[in-house]
Amino acid sequence: MLSPILAAVLLLQGHSWAAVVPVLRSGAAGLVQMVGIRGWAGTPDHVLFSRVPFLSSLNALPGGSPVAQALRRSLDRAGLSFEDTAVLPTDQQARAVHAALDAAATAALGPAAVPPEAGLSERIARTADLRSAVRDLRAALSVLPGGRRQALEPGLAEAEAALDARFQALSRELVESKLKDIGENVRAAWNGRTADIPLEDGSVLSLKWHVDDARMAGEGSRMEEARRYGLSAPVALPPARGKPPVERERRFPKVQGPFGEALPYEGFLPYLKPKELAPGYQSYLNDRLAAEFTPAEKIALVQAAAFKAVDDMLLLFRNGLAHSTLMPLSHHGAHWEWDYWRWNQPFLGGMRYGPSFIQSWRKAFEYPNIRLSGLADFEHLEPWRYFEVEHRHPDHRKGMVRHDAYSMGIGQNLTELSFLLLHAGAVNRLSHGETARLVKDSILRYLRGVLPGETVAGLDERGILSAARSSSRRFRLVRAAWPALVLAGALGVAIPILAGAAAAGVLSNVVIAGLFGALVAHVGAGAGHAPFNLPGTVIDPLIMRAVKPAVELMRRNAGLVGLAAAEHPSGSPWRGRMGLLLAVAVPAAFFLPAALFGIGTAMSIKLIAMATGSYVAGPGLVYAAAGAGLALAAARLLRSVIAGLRRRSAGGSPSA
Repeated sequence: MLSPILAAVLLLQGHSWAAVVPVLRSGAAGLVQMVGIRGWAGTPDHVLFSRVPFLSSLNALPGGSPVAQALRRSLDRAGLSFEDTAVLPTDQQARAVHAALDAAATAALGPAAVPPEAGLSERIARTADLRSAVRDLRAALSVLPGGRRQALEPGLAEAEAALDARFQALSRELVESKLKDIGENVRAAWNGRTADIPLEDGSVLSLKWHVDDARMAGEGSRMEEARRYGLSAPVALPPARGKPPVERERRFPKVQGPFGEALPYEGFLPYLKPKELAPGYQSYLNDRLAAEFTPAEKIALVQAAAFKAVDDMLLLFRNGLAHSTLMPLSHHGAHWEWDYWRWNQPFLGGMRYGPSFIQSWRKAFEYPNIRLSGLADFEHLEPWRYFEVEHRHPDHRKGMVRHDAYSMGIGQNLTELSFLLLHAGAVNRLSHGETARLVKDSILRYLRGVLPGETVAGLDERGILSAARSSSRRFRLVRAAWPALVLAGALGVAIPILAGAAAAGVLSNVVIAGLFGALVAHVGAGAGHAPFNLPGTVIDPLIMRAVKPAVELMRRNAGLVGLAAAEHPSGSPWRGRMGLLLAVAVPAAFFLPAALFGIGTAMSIKLIAMATGSYVAGPGLVYAAAGAGLALAAARLLRSVIAGLRRRSAGGSPSA
């Protein structure tokens, strides 16, 4: 019998209990079949509406207008299929849409479909969903004939107000009953600023404390918006006032006001995770699964969660949105971008034009915004225009990098999802082939949701599989060697600094000694930082031979050409070779004097180049070490001056 988490993931994918229970009893074989054959058509609104001519004027951009989005959601709830509607004559299409909306609006004016015997949390969730449905219907009424629209609008407005009042009252009842017990509630689990309180029916009430009321309200509205779009999002409850337990507030991040004062945590955003959402929402896609799962069950669970994330991304695509950060990647203090490519000359191998390294990669895999239940942290949902930016990357010497929703939105999302699948395969000991298939199937699932089948059929699936398998091998090699790299990096820091300090104390020329200490420490800082970088060579196959072809295919289908990074390559092959020269020759030149004193070593030079493929430095450590070297040189100079003055004083005295 498989776990409740797995059952929750399958239910969130849209399967009924009648279908899930037999599969759970049959084990992995039935489970693999279920998650493998289930699909979802994420066709964007502007394509759907183009098949129904009288609606095409509602939708001029991908994602469409708010009216178009509300209409599509209302028709989905009414069970009207665009595929069936599109084959009807135009006049019958209009009648079919009008009849579906009229029936949905009439039903919404009847008694609310919330069973009185349902628990408090279930009544809250159902009331919130009914309120969203009525709001969509009110926005979609504009396509109905004038007389019928005017007849329905007052009743729908009254129904929305009644549902909102009921939702507010039920939310207050739940939050107030739990807030007074938060201090001594031993069952509450704390995650940073959030307290998770389990409820009797299996739901979880979360209280997330804020110091910024506007941001708190914005996060709640984004969560409500995501749920309205059909994502598996918690139910955002009205923001409330109240202080957390004192012993907990001491552990919260300190936030300073405009005058440097510490801002108090006096407000919180409550949100409800229904019982079918709570188990999966508490677990991350790349978590290590319990040992009780067989390898086949682990594959099925990771695949089901990945497919749910893809389906959520497709729902966002249909509504003209994308998630701006599925995991916290960084590069030189900026957000790491999958389509920032440059020439690199690794220590071993030929020239490579591709992605750059990722800083602090181990931390980037912690707490991603993909759970077993799908996407999470919905405050990061952004409209497509958010991703249409032009900026200068910190490592670009010339030219601007241009992004759009295909590159910065979809491409970045597919890359980050693929990274998490590589990590999930590693921590759960899946084979490279199984991990690669998870990556390939997830990318293809997304493409099939936004492109015609014959277009996707032209993609090189074997190439994607081979690229994902290659990156999986390289990723696990770096992950396994990480402790050794940390030790080597520590030695790479200590040895050059000691060499610089020793040289500063021995060399007679204090200027040369100071420069030597600074530059050798610069090399040492690079060695210490290198183990925390994920080299670009690890992810190069995945990005250049899997994600890049997929994004290019979507761009070509949309009438666009090329990719921003490909149009503005950073530097040239000669710059890559110059980087290798600087990474090896310059440190070697300054290690030579240290070697003469018996302290220097060439080992750290090789470690730097092999780990990063470039010359990397940590400024703070560099300046500290440089200051130490110069301080030693200055101390020697001062001792020399004092000794000279003493000799001169002794030589000029009468007693001499």
